[in-house]
This record gives sequence, structure tokens and C-alpha cells, in this order.
Amino acid sequence: MVMSICRATLTTHAQNLPDQVRVRVRVRVRVRVRVWVWVRVRVPSPNPNPKQEQHGACKLLESLLHNCHGRIDAQVPEVLSLALMRLEALLAAEEGRRKDGSVHSMVTLLYNVLSSALHYNAALALQVLQHRHQAGWHATLHGWMQHLTTCPKLRLHDLKCGVLAVASLLALPPAQAPEIISRNPLMLVQSGMTLLQAMEKKREADKSDEAAALGAHAAAEAG
Repeated sequence: MVMSICRATLTTHAQNLPDQVRVRVRVRVRVRVRVWVWVRVRVPSPNPNPKQEQHGACKLLESLLHNCHGRIDAQVPEVLSLALMRLEALLAAEEGRRKDGSVHSMVTLLYNVLSSALHYNAALALQVLQHRHQAGWHATLHGWMQHLTTCPKLRLHDLKCGVLAVASLLALPPAQAPEIISRNPLMLVQSGMTLLQAMEKKREADKSDEAAALGAHAAAEAG
């Protein structure tokens, strides 16, 4: 369905992300993308595993936003609005948290779409936020950053998306940056540093886990 609607070819391609893993997306983006996002993110899927379908939709949106710079400006407002609509519905219904209090993975993936949109074009993404929420739009950014700095189960990839978004916000010319951002650059710098520190801790933890897994596997084979 992804191929028939988006006509996309995904190939692995090393570019700028620190982990050297990127996806190059060739796609003819018109109404097909809007229909695909609407069906796969908003409308319940008839697939036996609808949550997996929705997860895949968010990940493809990340790829589009990271790899189609300057080519999907017309689609960004609707893509971001749909992701935010779903995110707000999850949070409002308290479906974004599991029974044990942990954050549902879908919330993280939807916040990653916001991170990717800010990285794609921070000025455009902020315009979408302001249009949707008027005076209260900054609450969305606050929730996004709070999620990035407090959620204990974020992947290294999630943190990288956040760092890229913060970097794009810092790069905004003063004339394009909203007052709350232009007057508080140190707040963004501190947030970026917090995320970078979290990335380093996560990278070290992943290395330790990998080493422990290899040791356990070697011990099992030796036994």
C-alpha cells in the first residue's frame, strides 16, 4: 500500500546523522501523501496490527521530512497538523500512557514527527503550531521538550531527532523566530546540551548492554 500510494523507493544512505544511517526517499509528493497520512495515522486500519501500521506511518513521515528538504513545503502543514491532532487525542484521552505509567511508544513517534518538521523547516513548523493553537502554541513545544528530557525509554534516534530540531530553532534568524524563542536563546542552548548529554549516556548504556549480551552469548556457547 505504501508503494502504490506514495510510489516511494527507500534505500539506505549514509549522510549527516551521527549513527551514519539515513534513508533517501524518492517520491512524487502530491495528494497521495495527504491521503496516505490520513488513512494510516488518523483512520483505524483494517490491518490485524493497526498499531504497527501507525508506527510505520510515523517513521515514513520522518524519512520524508529528513530527506526531502525544500520539496514538500506544501505538504508539511497538513502532515504536521495530522500528527499533532493524533498526539493531542492520545494525550487528552490518557491513552498515551500505559498502565505502569510509562509513555506509549506512539507518543514518542508522533513527537519525532514534530522534531523532524522543526528540522525540515523550523519557521514553517512554528507557523503551523501558531495557526493551530494561537496564543497557547508554546505549550506544545513545552510538552515536546519535557517528553525528550524526562521520558526514560527514549532511543538514541529519538534524542538525535530532538537535537536536530533544537539546532534548527537556534539557527532561525531573529526576524523569523517567535518572541518567546528569540528572547530565550539560552533556554534552547540548555535544552540542546541536556539532550546531547542524554545521547552520550544512552550511547554508553547501549554499548554496555551489547557487551553484556555478547558475553552472555559467549558463556552460553562455552557451556
